[in-house]
Amino acid sequence: MDMPTHKNTGRNTPRPTREDKPTDPGSVIRRIVRFLGLSARALLQLIVVLFFVLPFLWMIFGGVRPASDLFSHLYPLQWHTIVPSVWTLDNFGELFAMGFGRSFLNSIIVAAFSVPLALLLDSMAAFAFVWLRLPGRRLIFGMLMVMLIIPKESILIPMYLVVTSFHMQNTLAALVVPWLAHVFGIFFFRQFLLDLPQEIADAAAIDGASPFQTYWRVMLPNLKPAIVTVALVYFMWSWNAFLWPLIAIQDQKRQVVQVAAATFIDPDFTDWSLIFAANTLAALPVILLFLWLQRYYIQGVARTGLHG
Repeated sequence: MDMPTHKNTGRNTPRPTREDKPTDPGSVIRRIVRFLGLSARALLQLIVVLFFVLPFLWMIFGGVRPASDLFSHLYPLQWHTIVPSVWTLDNFGELFAMGFGRSFLNSIIVAAFSVPLALLLDSMAAFAFVWLRLPGRRLIFGMLMVMLIIPKESILIPMYLVVTSFHMQNTLAALVVPWLAHVFGIFFFRQFLLDLPQEIADAAAIDGASPFQTYWRVMLPNLKPAIVTVALVYFMWSWNAFLWPLIAIQDQKRQVVQVAAATFIDPDFTDWSLIFAANTLAALPVILLFLWLQRYYIQGVARTGLHG
C-alpha cells in the first residue's frame, strides 16, 4: 500500500544561524575602526582628566603629610608620590594658630557683601538697557563693552587713589565698593534678558506695574540661571583676588585668604606642606559651591544668546 507523500513546505528546514551568514568584510572593518576611535577618545579624555586632577590630588594629599614626607618619594615615581606614607593634620592646626582662620573669614565677608550687591546693580543696569527706552542707550552700552578690553592692572593705581580719598584704604570696604558693578555681569544679564519674550513686559505694563515692579517681580524670577552663573563667576573673582587686596590692605588682620596663603612662602625656607594645606582650604569653597550649583551654571550658559 502506497503511503501518501507530503510536499515539503520548507517549515522544517533549519534557519541559517548568525555563524552561517556570510560576514561582510566592510562591516568588520567599520566596527574595528569605530572601536579604535572610541578607545582613542576615552584614552585622550583620561589623559586630560589626569592632567588636571593629579596636581589637585598632590596638593590635597600634600596638606595632610609632613614636609619630610612630601618630597621623599618623588623618584622613582610610585604610589606614595601622591598618597602620603605618613598622615597628619598638624598643618591645618598650625595654619589656624597663625591666624589663617581670620583671613578665611575676611574673604567670606567680602564675598558675602560684594557678590549680592554686584548682582543687584548689574541686573538692574541690564534691565534698563533692554526694557527701558532710554536715549543713547546703545552708545552707552558700546562704551561699557570697550571697558572689557582694558586690563584691570592698568586701573589699580587710580582706583587706589580714589579709595584713599574716601579714607577706605586698609579696610574691607576697599575690597567691596570698587567692584560693586562689573561690565561682564551687565553684558551677561542683557544677553539673557534679550531671550525673554516682549509679551512678559507688556503684560506687566497692562497690569499697571512700574518699571521697578516689572524688574523685581517679573524679570528677576526669570533670571535665576543667569544669576547663579554670574554669582559663581563673581564669587570666584572675589575669593581668588590677590593683587588688589595686596595693594589696598596692609593690616594682616584684615587680609584675605589668598594673600595670607602667599605669606607662607619664605626665601630661606618654605614649608610646602603648610602651603598645600592653605591652598586646599582656599580652594574648598569654590569647588563645593560649583558642585552644588553646576546644574544652574550650565543652564545659564546654554540659555544665554549672543544678540546684538
